[in-house]
Amino acid sequence: MKQTMAKKTVMAMFVVGFAVISLADPTISDVVVRQRWPWSRLVDIDYVLTDEVGSLTDVTIKGYDGQTALDLPLNSFSGDLYNVAPGFRKIVFNPLKTSYTNEPMTQFRVEIVARTPLYMVVDLTKAKGQEGQIEYIYPGDSRLVTEGRYTNLWRDVTNDVYKTDKLVLRRVKAGTFMMGSPVSELGRVAANESRHQVTLSHDFFIAIYQTTQKQWEHITGTVPNCNFLGPSRPRDSVSYNNLRGVGFNWWSSNSIVAADSFLFKLRNMTGIDDFDLPTDAQFEYACRAGTTTALNNGTDLTNTVSDANLNLLGRYGGSGGTTGGTAVVGSYLPNDWGLYDMHGNLWELCLDLFTANLGTASITDPFGAKSGVFVVTRTGRWGNDAYWCRSASRNSAYVIDASPNTGFRVVRTLK
Repeated sequence: MKQTMAKKTVMAMFVVGFAVISLADPTISDVVVRQRWPWSRLVDIDYVLTDEVGSLTDVTIKGYDGQTALDLPLNSFSGDLYNVAPGFRKIVFNPLKTSYTNEPMTQFRVEIVARTPLYMVVDLTKAKGQEGQIEYIYPGDSRLVTEGRYTNLWRDVTNDVYKTDKLVLRRVKAGTFMMGSPVSELGRVAANESRHQVTLSHDFFIAIYQTTQKQWEHITGTVPNCNFLGPSRPRDSVSYNNLRGVGFNWWSSNSIVAADSFLFKLRNMTGIDDFDLPTDAQFEYACRAGTTTALNNGTDLTNTVSDANLNLLGRYGGSGGTTGGTAVVGSYLPNDWGLYDMHGNLWELCLDLFTANLGTASITDPFGAKSGVFVVTRTGRWGNDAYWCRSASRNSAYVIDASPNTGFRVVRTLK
């Protein structure tokens, strides 16, 4: 197999042999690799996952030509990769999504590891497929600590390199929660926050910080024009159309984004084609981190304008935002899942088109309105009163509006 910069010529890949990596618990065995040639170039990779406790786990896969490691992007694999149950399982490898000329090989093999990571780290200074571009951090890593109300939290992630040259995402398990606010909070009722049960059926990775100006520069190759300048400050003055492309909302394009959009560039530089914005429900679920209170540290507001509990968690009018604008990401305490600035700093753009009526019925994986020109934004900004920065707080933004009040963070939904 030869790497080429020229147009790819695809030939048969003959695969013989395999390799297995097994961990104590769970284990991978009986790996078999075979190509569907001559009727298809796809490669089937069968394996058996064994886990005595029957839990779900992720698998990671690497390809080799003999002893030579191949730079195979993540989106060249599909199938049983995430939340895999024990039993006979299958992965499909698509060589057409790689940067290789697919010449006959007799030494193609794979290694499969079964582990579920807590964090995913993308080095934005490295090219797609370059060694070390994507790192996973697993339970038991020395960087993770249990401290107070936190479990397996990466405390040193507040180092500036993770706010500028790297993109860090935290794994959030699928689950069910109560979305919206109670009947009233501090005597005020928000009509667009009706309380109802929501189930999210897929795990997802969510960025621990709002996307910063330096991260934007690495991904797009352009210096952002922001209202509040600073490489570790969040990227403000950005619109939904900047992120996904004109006319590329969820209901018209599904996961497709425009070639000139931020998300297309992020997907292209990483080889991960499921990066997107969080849904409205994903954002609140991640913000709450298991809490049911107005704030994600388990407390409620005591004042609608300026509140001591909120002062610990985010930048808003009462914590200096009216005079200083946004804060450097990670300046306040995280929630129990290690996510920062989920209250305040900037209204965050979500994937959904805005609907003012969430209803009260239980629902699984909601995706908002099916038409419109406004999208959901979440949990307040640097100059807002405390009331607008609650976990349930919802607002909307016009898809073309690049406001100094608006920013975003990215997710990967694992399907």
